Amino acid sequence: VDGRGLAAALSLGCDGVVLGTRLWATKEARGREDCKQRLADKDIGPDQVTRTEVFDLLQNSISPNPWPKPYDSNGMIRNEMINEWEGKLSVAKAQLDKDSQIITDFKAANGGDAQETFIHSGKGVGDISSIDGAYDIILRVDEEARTIIQHDLRKLFE
Repeated sequence: VDGRGLAAALSLGCDGVVLGTRLWATKEARGREDCKQRLADKDIGPDQVTRTEVFDLLQNSISPNPWPKPYDSNGMIRNEMINEWEGKLSVAKAQLDKDSQIITDFKAANGGDAQETFIHSGKGVGDISSIDGAYDIILRVDEEARTIIQHDLRKLFE
């Protein structure tokens, strides 16, 4: 999400970092503006991100391209639907077989308020505070990482 993370990853021998959530919260990214703004919400942090099968179960029941098992999809910002069904997947599966109300609720949530919809997110979400241009973000991350690395190198040779 920022230059500190890039500098840390490079110092551990990584070739780079993934900025998925950070680049989704950009001016250029496709997606609902209210959902992107939710990623920059000061009250949203890594503790509100969960990996859950709830989304996969519901999405796979309506998608022509279901997400393959045994892999779960990705992180989601916790919402009421996740809280309601997490830990009760067998009950949810049984209701999917009998009742389409859960699917109706799921579709409504995905088209509804950003507080209720499923918003994909990584653990870096707490470090996002604004919706900026992707180019500006990449430049800032690069500059921050360079500054940190150059500072640490100077300290090594003092």
